[in-house]
Amino acid sequence: MSAQAITTITLITWGLLLALYALNKYVIKHRFLKSPILVNLSAVPVSRPGSFIAGAGVLFTFVINILAIGVVLGCTLSPSFENAARFLRLDLPLWVNGTGSILFVLYSLWGLLVVFYNANYTPLYKRIHGQYVIVTEGPYWLVRHPRYAAAALANLVFFLFTGVWLSLLGLRGWAAIYAQGKAEEQFLLTLAPEAYGAYRRRTGMFLPRIR
Repeated sequence: MSAQAITTITLITWGLLLALYALNKYVIKHRFLKSPILVNLSAVPVSRPGSFIAGAGVLFTFVINILAIGVVLGCTLSPSFENAARFLRLDLPLWVNGTGSILFVLYSLWGLLVVFYNANYTPLYKRIHGQYVIVTEGPYWLVRHPRYAAAALANLVFFLFTGVWLSLLGLRGWAAIYAQGKAEEQFLLTLAPEAYGAYRRRTGMFLPRIR
């Protein structure tokens, strides 16, 4: 698949997601949540759970994919850049790129769905304060960490989509994703031990639990 085709698919997908995100943030405002677990924190902001290393590892799995898209975008805009960055891209069969493009769109929609349902989805560095919402609906009904579950596979998806092998380096962040997920669970157990404990027992961490 050409760099121009990959760039077009990416821009259309992310443009649509940005519009839907704005619709949710300013119009819908998570009104479809039926039974969230609400926890009131003190006025003093609480630090995000997890270590700096785990947070950096998780962030790396996302950033390396953005870098892969940046390589493709550079190839689209500049023939000289395409020649210079030729060693970063592998010529995969068209059906592989096509499969990767479908998975890329599904991955992007899944990420948006997570944001739709998680009313307090925040960056790893942001401190928490005020009313904290623990969501158990939507993607969270299936797994406790739907965003991290997708992130664990995203580097492979971006490689199949773009052919940029740099994305595969993000697979080294799986240990960080697991460590961060465990730290967040311990944090949520301290906020709502009974409610979150019951939710934790009936769901899988990254994969749906077979009942």
